[in-house]
Amino acid sequence: MRMSGTEEISSVVHNYLEALGEQDWPKLGQTLAKGVVRMGPYGDVVEGDTAYRDFLCDVVSKLGDYVLRVQRVAAIDRTVWVRLSETFTEDSGRRLHAEEALVFEVDGEARISGVEVYLRKSEVVNAVAEPSSGSSA
Repeated sequence: MRMSGTEEISSVVHNYLEALGEQDWPKLGQTLAKGVVRMGPYGDVVEGDTAYRDFLCDVVSKLGDYVLRVQRVAAIDRTVWVRLSETFTEDSGRRLHAEEALVFEVDGEARISGVEVYLRKSEVVNAVAEPSSGSSA
């Protein structure tokens, strides 16, 4: 059965998200167009499939107990919008929860050619306990 254009467009983004959650970098790389451009929430830009895959691998691999949850996916033409959350532990031991919106552009070869990341909210969900410095009474 042949997928419709919107199903095919959504499918490549689902594969990307699945690979990201599994930290399957070769699988993630297969979803990217050679000239993909990622624009991050802090004005950072990564260009090229290998550079973007390596960027994600470097960042996500360092996060402890990484959990990716997709809340919503919507597609029109070659654009896919995703609401998701990421929860992870930093090296310091702080557990963070981030809510984000991503906009994907998919090219005619059903590869991701653009990713824009918008940070909606980021919060500490458990702080590192401070060592006790007081004396007991």
